[in-house]
Amino acid sequence: MMYSRKMLENDERRQQIAEELKGVTWEMRIRSVAETYVFFEHPDFKDHVFCSTSIIASRPLVVGEMMDVQVELAFDNARNCYGYVAKSAMRPQDNLVLNKYKSDFENLAGVMQKLMQRSRNVKTEDEWKSLLPAGWDWTPDFVEEHTEELQWVANMLVQCGALSRLHGAPKLVTVDGIREILARYPHELHALEYEFEKALLKTGKPVGHHPRRD
Repeated sequence: MMYSRKMLENDERRQQIAEELKGVTWEMRIRSVAETYVFFEHPDFKDHVFCSTSIIASRPLVVGEMMDVQVELAFDNARNCYGYVAKSAMRPQDNLVLNKYKSDFENLAGVMQKLMQRSRNVKTEDEWKSLLPAGWDWTPDFVEEHTEELQWVANMLVQCGALSRLHGAPKLVTVDGIREILARYPHELHALEYEFEKALLKTGKPVGHHPRRD
C-alpha cells in the first residue's frame, strides 16, 4: 500500500492509517542527513519520512544506509498538515543487540510502554494495580494525559541503554532531558526517577559531564 500526505487530510482515514502503522517495521533508506534530522524513503511512502536524530543511538548516519523504522503520524507545523514521522529507527544489528541484552534503562522503558499500552483497556482498579511495579503511583488517567511526555522518556531510556553498551555511558543532554521531564511530576514519577538514577550509578558518567566547581 502507498501512504501519502494527501490521505491524512481526512480525519477518519488518518485515524485508520495511525492504527495500521502501529507495530509495523519497514526497512528504509536514508535519503538525506542534516545535523538534527534525517529523511527516510521507502516504496510504501510517497513522501519522505522525517526522523529526529535524537532517537537514533548509533553514529555516523550515512546517506543510502538502511535502517529498521517504525512510523507514526505527527502534525507538521511548517506545512500546516499531518505527515509521517519515525517513531523509532535503528540499524538491524542494533535491534538484535537491544533484544538480546536488555539494560536497566531499557527495562524501565519496557515497563513504561506496557503501562501506556494497557492504560486504555484496563477494566478494573485491581487489574491496573497488578500491572504497577512497587512504589509506582500512576493512574490510567495520568498515563493518558501525559502519554506524549512518557513516550519521549521511554525513547530516551532506550537510547541511554544503547549508548551505554556502545560507549560505556549515555549522553549528558539525554540524561538532563529525562531529568527535566521527571522533575515536572515529582510525586507520580518519583519511583521512576529513583530507578533511573540507580541505573545511572551502574554506568559511567554521562558523556559531557563535568564536576561542578563551587
